[in-house]
Amino acid sequence: MINPCELNVAIAALTNYFFTTLSKEDFICLSIFLRELSKSMIGTTVFDGLCSKEDSKLEP
Repeated sequence: MINPCELNVAIAALTNYFFTTLSKEDFICLSIFLRELSKSMIGTTVFDGLCSKEDSKLEP
């Protein structure tokens, strides 16, 4: 399992790598895609938790 410090270093390294190897337009496009993916993943997790709570309330 990766700890938060190692995760932060990995994200910073990937960001630097993409920034130095991609064109400005590609970097911006990738950034937008990853931001939207992140929002979708968080939303899915939240709604899954809410739906699981609702399902348990409906069971006798």
